[in-house]
Amino acid sequence: MHCKKALGYSTLGALAVALAASPAMGQEVHQAQQSTPAQGGASPAQLEEIVVTARKVAENIQNVPIAITAYSGDELKRQNAQTFPDVATLTPSLQIAPSQTSSAAVIIQMRGQVQQDTLATLDPSVGTYVDGIYWARAYGLTATLVDVAGFQALKGPQGTLFGRNTTGGAMLINTKDPELEGLSGSLSGTYGRFNQQSLTGILNVPIVTDVLAARIAYSGNRRDGYAREVNTGTMLNNVNDYTIRGKVLIHPTENFRLLLSGEKYHTDTLQDMGRLAYFSPNGLPSFEAGLEALGPAGCLANQAACLARGNAILAKDVGLATSQYQTSLSSIPRAILTAKTFSATATLGTSFGEIKAIGGYRSTDSQLINSDPDASSVRILYGAAADKYGFAARQAMEQWSGELTVTGKALAGALDYAVGGFLFHEFGNDDTPSSTLPELSKLQTGGLGAITDYFGKIDTKSVGVYGQSTYHVNDKLSVTGGLRWSRDKRSLVSSNGTYLVDPNSTAIVSFLCGFPAQGCPNARSGSFDGVAYTASIDYKINRDVLAYLKTAKGFRSGGFALRGIAAVPASLLPFAPEIVYSYEGGIKSELFDRKLRINLATYYTHTTNKQISTLVAQNNAIVTVASNAGAVDIYGAELEVTALLGGGFQVNATAAYTKPKYASFIDFNNFDRSHEPFQLTPRWTASLSPRWHGDVGSGKLALQTDLVYQSSQFNYPQGFYQDSSGVYHDSENGAVTSAADVAGYNFANVDKEHVVINANATLTVLDGKLDLTLWGKNLTNLKDYVSSLTLPALGFGRGILREPRTYGMTATVRF
Repeated sequence: MHCKKALGYSTLGALAVALAASPAMGQEVHQAQQSTPAQGGASPAQLEEIVVTARKVAENIQNVPIAITAYSGDELKRQNAQTFPDVATLTPSLQIAPSQTSSAAVIIQMRGQVQQDTLATLDPSVGTYVDGIYWARAYGLTATLVDVAGFQALKGPQGTLFGRNTTGGAMLINTKDPELEGLSGSLSGTYGRFNQQSLTGILNVPIVTDVLAARIAYSGNRRDGYAREVNTGTMLNNVNDYTIRGKVLIHPTENFRLLLSGEKYHTDTLQDMGRLAYFSPNGLPSFEAGLEALGPAGCLANQAACLARGNAILAKDVGLATSQYQTSLSSIPRAILTAKTFSATATLGTSFGEIKAIGGYRSTDSQLINSDPDASSVRILYGAAADKYGFAARQAMEQWSGELTVTGKALAGALDYAVGGFLFHEFGNDDTPSSTLPELSKLQTGGLGAITDYFGKIDTKSVGVYGQSTYHVNDKLSVTGGLRWSRDKRSLVSSNGTYLVDPNSTAIVSFLCGFPAQGCPNARSGSFDGVAYTASIDYKINRDVLAYLKTAKGFRSGGFALRGIAAVPASLLPFAPEIVYSYEGGIKSELFDRKLRINLATYYTHTTNKQISTLVAQNNAIVTVASNAGAVDIYGAELEVTALLGGGFQVNATAAYTKPKYASFIDFNNFDRSHEPFQLTPRWTASLSPRWHGDVGSGKLALQTDLVYQSSQFNYPQGFYQDSSGVYHDSENGAVTSAADVAGYNFANVDKEHVVINANATLTVLDGKLDLTLWGKNLTNLKDYVSSLTLPALGFGRGILREPRTYGMTATVRF
């Protein structure tokens, strides 16, 4: 009945949208155009126009009063952006980091706005739209970039047109559509370090001239693991994935086109959970390690010896903290993900404008087997219950969406407008089992294994209507206003609790429901309404310089925590919607006959009810409390510069400054956490990308180097506060924490100041039909932590290291 209801709601909504309209008239121009040729040759006389779709229509980026970073598919290739997270490398104010738990998911931060967990009950702060379809889950965003036409990062809350819970910004990715004329394609192969082998094939086939065409793209990627698990010899952090996408374009009349698309992404890897970077000596991890090594009798007979043995075991693991090639784990983690996406986009041109309808379906099925979140040889926080008892962490979600947009002009062309409606339905299961300090737990359960399992059935329905218009007062002055109303209906049915199992037969002895009063399952539901807006004024100082002021309000729906139990009452309370108010001013300019482009934006953001997830240890189990901080103020600025220097030389440079601060943050325990660090938010980032291209013999040569600077940042929002006596306390539970522990946890949690260097060189021969590219990433072999998990309540902190230096050769043949 659940599935029928879900299918009926979504199908009717998508069908209504499809019957009412249609998609992307001339979608090929909705991408950022390259600013220099992909190959060598004479220097361009001017910087080429960059076209974006931030206001649902194709516009020159220099005329849009909002901070946007945009790259064409060719530009991404020049940057050697091989996977989706690579796009953040040169994008100001954007960070994309590995998830703390699964290599198949990412954490996205933009302008200080971030959602730190990938649970299905929590929405990301930054919205992702692929070919116009909103991707609700971060799973699958680790995929290879295949046949991509363009990428756009819209900064700040997207209050109106892309307002589906996007308080931090939106990322728009468009893949290439079929071309109606000319059989064409390409075949690309890569071989690189660690036996990397990649093959990409693209084929465009016109079927009926000017009416029907199809395009298919495939990418398969393999790479050996480079991190050796020292206890078993297993090699971890391999690559094993493929993406296949097919598109069909039907263009029967001049003013109507229909685009059908289907895509599948699959990955199955042995993931590297990171390294144990710190443990609190003589704490719970040491006692667990001693119990695992000496057994209960030995430990209880001489606790000091037990702790000493445990300290020695964990110290050996910490000795590998900065080794990119070795790790010591208690299990071999395996991450499996299958993501499928289907869409239909129809576009109808009319006398008053364009009607566009997009209907989409997406499913993600992610499994994490034998997880080892503490990244040590000791089972501190242990997900390997899956191997022995049949439990596995799994998130299986489906979504349907439909959107109808009408864009056009009125008042003799003085008014541009966009109005539309959006329907969204997401449903599925999220299951997270774990075993915390299992040997220590057996002392409390009479020798039985204890597995905490958080299982939830999630159902979310969302509806939104929006409108935005720009009135051109004259050739220089324009004003824009927009409004959006959204309502989310959420339900969560939880069967959380602890399974007690016989360690010998693996049989389940009993189940202790996490909701003793109500019993399992526990049902919670609620509705959350929000109004968002956009308003701006822009003025053309001259033909090439635009100044603007903009304000926007964004809304991120409230909801419920998945990992909640009655023993922690705050974990069962709903969290309120997050509201973001943004104020931005900027200048966009092209100078010296369009040989120099300088875009500058400054902003102030005020957030109320900021959504925060806190991990709490309760009876040796980890519980998530999703709550709201009082208020956050963020100040920042972004600069992007592109300069043509002549002689084939071009320089791209970026810089971003971000300063977030809690105006107030009294948490559910009544602790003051206003001094807690912000996750994945460095104060400064900058990049410098010199580029040269020119003729070399009978071919063309293009060279590029990227130097990317980042100041230090905290990877995980773990903080401490000092009381009036100068004593440190854990800000999540108030426990007294030594200065040594504070320093140790911060070491595990901080990505230190650094500069990453990437480079590539492309030789093009045979009249542009063959490219040979030599590339390298992380050339100085940095060993910084790009993701962390610190849990002082369990006495450990671990970090995931940046991938080591990689390099390789890519050959591409076009026809």
